[in-house]
Amino acid sequence: MKIKIANLSFGHHTMNFRGKVGELHLPEPFLGEFILGVEIEKSVHQLVLHACVEVNAQLICDRCSIDYIKPLKFDYDMVYLYKQPVADFDDPNVIYITPDTDTIDISKDIYDYAMLAIPLKNLCKEECKGLCLKCGTDLNLQDCSCDKTAEESTSPFAQLKKMLNSN
Repeated sequence: MKIKIANLSFGHHTMNFRGKVGELHLPEPFLGEFILGVEIEKSVHQLVLHACVEVNAQLICDRCSIDYIKPLKFDYDMVYLYKQPVADFDDPNVIYITPDTDTIDISKDIYDYAMLAIPLKNLCKEECKGLCLKCGTDLNLQDCSCDKTAEESTSPFAQLKKMLNSN
């Protein structure tokens, strides 16, 4: 996504975009449409960009293995400086541009932050009970008829549970 900055006057600017995730080059698990809000503060020496993105991702629950759609919302800030790069300064949120730069491309930034927004633990709902370890029954839908006592006695933590319960 490219944003034309050459014709922006100094000061605060707000822009809103909406479109398909393919326009942002977002791969699976992202689907549907995105909403992008951009605020740019332009001055003589720099541009400060704040972006807020809303997008849906189709994920698989880590406990019960069902597909579900999770809305993700993330934001990030980027500073574009109108000067030559400083040799020992390395900040991923600072980009050096020339004063005659016509557009800035935020596609890579959106891609990077979208990938970071995918949760490490995917749960369809916080109270998901998951699947029975023996028979595979979805415990969110029904209880299974597996013998839980036999499973607990063969557990490597059975002795610890006994000690805990004896106190």
